[in-house]
Amino acid sequence: SLVTAFDWIAQQHTTTLTGPAVASMSINSALPEFTDPMQPLGLAIQGALNAGVLVIESAGNQAADACAWSTNVPGALIVGGSDELDTPWERRAGDPNFNGWCPPDCGSNTGSCVSVFAPAAHIVSAWFGMTPSTQNTCRLSGTSMA
Repeated sequence: SLVTAFDWIAQQHTTTLTGPAVASMSINSALPEFTDPMQPLGLAIQGALNAGVLVIESAGNQAADACAWSTNVPGALIVGGSDELDTPWERRAGDPNFNGWCPPDCGSNTGSCVSVFAPAAHIVSAWFGMTPSTQNTCRLSGTSMA
């Protein structure tokens, strides 16, 4: 579970590892178990932050308020997605994936919970293939890319 993972990260950083550490999470939910920082996940993320681990979280792709889709843990860095014009990324009609994804995956979440924006449109990324090769890439858009 995510709670177990963040507890492990905090424990490892305080007992085994030294120096800077980052934990990046690309998952979002509107469920209170995810958005309430006083729930077990929020407390585990706070524990990792307290241990000196920078926690980075994608803002989500619902084209909505990121506060409704993020963990809302003070100190976590919430990253929204920007496009080639340095504006919040959104999936537009004409995008080859528009009909397959919209709704709900229609653009970067924004709002007061977003700490920073980073490129999220048409990013070439590694892609798992059945046979390893240099061609195991694809072009993806979304706050996971940011």
